[in-house]
Amino acid sequence: MKRFLSILAALCLLVGSSYAVDVAPVLNASLSGGQNTFKGDTSSFSGNLNLNIIPALKYSDKFSLIPMYNLEYREIKQVKELADGNILFQKGLSHNIAIKPIWSLKGDMKLRLRAGYMIQQLKEAASEDLSSGAFNYSKITAGAEIANGDSYSVGINMYSIAYPNYGDLVAKNPAFSVVATSAPVLGNNILDFTAYELLTTKKLNLSNSVILDATLDYTIKQFGDQKTASDISTVSGTKRSDNALLINLFPSMAIVPTGPTTMFGGLSLNYVNYTSNQNYADPKGPKFTSNYYNYGEIKIAPIINLAFNKIPLKVGITYEMAMRNYSDRLTQDVNGNYTADKMYINTTYLMVTASYPVLENLNIFLTPSMLTSTSNMKYESVYQYNYDASSIFAGVNYSFE
Repeated sequence: MKRFLSILAALCLLVGSSYAVDVAPVLNASLSGGQNTFKGDTSSFSGNLNLNIIPALKYSDKFSLIPMYNLEYREIKQVKELADGNILFQKGLSHNIAIKPIWSLKGDMKLRLRAGYMIQQLKEAASEDLSSGAFNYSKITAGAEIANGDSYSVGINMYSIAYPNYGDLVAKNPAFSVVATSAPVLGNNILDFTAYELLTTKKLNLSNSVILDATLDYTIKQFGDQKTASDISTVSGTKRSDNALLINLFPSMAIVPTGPTTMFGGLSLNYVNYTSNQNYADPKGPKFTSNYYNYGEIKIAPIINLAFNKIPLKVGITYEMAMRNYSDRLTQDVNGNYTADKMYINTTYLMVTASYPVLENLNIFLTPSMLTSTSNMKYESVYQYNYDASSIFAGVNYSFE
């Protein structure tokens, strides 16, 4: 971290020594309090903090430099973070620093580079400290993007994630592993991986009132120290490799463009195809499942944004339906016995956001949300697949540009 900060500071000073610079600082800070409920169990009231600092630097009409810093501290999870049966209550602290040089090329074409470093500390258990959390990780990111205004963009990203505490914990207690295999030797740093991402976006004007935003994202994850299980008791010499293909289409339009109440609507259509060569070896069955992580998922989310122009109130409503189907993973009954059915998870998610300005640059907000998950997987000794959850947060947001 110290080395990265030194390089970042040196780069800013090097570029700044050659040009006169205009500074356009951007600050965004939010403080919220709230609580959530999971299967009827309500958490205590607690708070979250988020801070973004972006001192944008313009050296000329052709070159800008944007350093960014983000701090996030949270005592309570948002209900949307329950995907895949993750636990509800968690304390977290993250620092994220990045730098983005931007060159203006011919016409509206721009070249954007990005380098970043993030530290995420997570407290999952009462016995843990933030600094020693099992799932604490660091992330190094680098990327490049070519964009033609808002019309289209093509980018490539690389990021590497390392979990410094997880390997030692698994070595001391193999039953702690969350990787779905009990084969004897997987590796020490089994969650660490490097990812390569190709991302392209396109904006199309379908008519005078309808705009279509399209995104295509393909990511390869290479696990450097996680071997694949080859049967119930052994592993192969092959390292785990995952692939994710994401396609998103978002048509949107101004439903009521003028008047005392204006309405903007959109429909997010999202498809993910996830594949992995990692298998599942379960000695309790005994059961061996190939391609344990492979699934296809469809998400449909209508979105409505309302502005009440006689009063400065803004309201957003999102309703999302998600259907995930695993290609090879079999379901289990409440006692852990396998069935012949392939596993699925269906979720519905509703979120409402309301924002009202009280001072210049200062807004108050309220965000209630609800999530329901249903699955034909009934064995829930490790993960939860069937539940109802809700959360409500209220707070203040300050923005300065």
